[in-house]
Amino acid sequence: MPNPHPYRLDTALSRRVDRSSTWLSGQKYQGCSPSPTRRAPRWGSLPLAPDRLNDYGLHSSENDGNRCPQQPLFTRLTDYSPDRPWDQPQDDPRLRTEYVPNLVDLWPGQVKTYDPDLPVVGLPTELPSPGVSASAALSGQRNGAGRLDLPALTRLLFYSAGVVRYVDLEDARGRRYLRAAGSAGATHPLELYVVANGIDGLPDGVWHHDPIEHRLVRVGAAPSAGPSYVVITGIPWRTGWRYYAERGYRHLWWDCGSLLAQLLALAESAGIPAGLRMTFPDHEVGALVGADGRDEFPLAVVALGTGEPVAKAEGTAAAGLVGTNVLEFGLVTSTQRASDVDSWGAGPVPAGPPVEDPGDTDVLEALILRRGSTRTFAPAAVLPADCLRWAFAAATRPLPWDAGPSILRHRIFAHAVQGVRPGLYLWSDGELIAERLGDLRDEATYFLRAADARRRQRLHRGAFG
Repeated sequence: MPNPHPYRLDTALSRRVDRSSTWLSGQKYQGCSPSPTRRAPRWGSLPLAPDRLNDYGLHSSENDGNRCPQQPLFTRLTDYSPDRPWDQPQDDPRLRTEYVPNLVDLWPGQVKTYDPDLPVVGLPTELPSPGVSASAALSGQRNGAGRLDLPALTRLLFYSAGVVRYVDLEDARGRRYLRAAGSAGATHPLELYVVANGIDGLPDGVWHHDPIEHRLVRVGAAPSAGPSYVVITGIPWRTGWRYYAERGYRHLWWDCGSLLAQLLALAESAGIPAGLRMTFPDHEVGALVGADGRDEFPLAVVALGTGEPVAKAEGTAAAGLVGTNVLEFGLVTSTQRASDVDSWGAGPVPAGPPVEDPGDTDVLEALILRRGSTRTFAPAAVLPADCLRWAFAAATRPLPWDAGPSILRHRIFAHAVQGVRPGLYLWSDGELIAERLGDLRDEATYFLRAADARRRQRLHRGAFG
């Protein structure tokens, strides 16, 4: 297997930065000037008490435990619009506008830090691989029944949240570490914790994953019962610092989805039972890992094994430092609190059945290490229809999670797909259903890249063309 810690142990690889990532370095990156459109503040701190949630158009979910309450105002206040620059906020006092985004002096940092006297466990650098190809893993294939020990756990952590390359920046931020899973604006706002119960080679406890030092830091005691699990938390200031401000809350979930896709595929390919829990007692899980619910809050839990996770803390977890110059976005805090619940939801349903594997791809781990953002596309290229169908069949295969059947509907702008007439299609039950036929490139471009947001939406257009 490739060296799992290349940025430190392999100088040649650590110095290699994919061409797709070079926008992070040098003059091009330095030229990202702070937005001149931010207005002076007109309102101070925002009301955050639960009884003020309705001030934001939010409603608590105290009756039915649903983690998806009505949030019309947050969506409306953070939407892009063709009639204004993408980085210009709406004229509303509930949006925080007194800071300059992307300002190096307010750099939020890259990883949560702790008291150096806390116990640590170094992670192994030689990791097992089940030898499952990337296409087989995404299709739902597995290689026998796996055993969760420290090397197997490290494989899950490294290939979903580990550091795979770095870039040296010519400003106060210095070295910028890039992770295995993609992140909007390379902000990497997620933290991972392992609640360990009975993992061979790792003492029981709550452990924070430090991807830069490739180690675990013990921040608290584990519950006395239940399976081991991973907690993914989000730090909204890291995405807000960039250009995204309150809209950065959406990026937390986008990034979390990217990470979870890799984590679940890695577990399934190794035969390790993994169940995604999106309904959990927010306050208890946050207290267990030391997340305060404001500057950091839990987004998802992945149980590694069978049985009901337990979140009741045995003592107080070390809080740590989420970053420097932390600013709070009151609208984000209130939106998150509006969806807090105090109990676990129903157990996860089984993953969907495997789909046919097209074969002939690298192993999953190699593909993850090679992954990077795409900035250049070949407009004249033609995509085989089987490739498109397999991609959507694999991507929409039901997850092992507690949210039930997906309510999402997937539409595809097909421009150059072999055997498929250009047009807009609905993907439904494994079939492409035509909704509008014809050359819709211009309409798709406008749909995805409005006004000055065009350069920011180039990636989405390319994904369909």
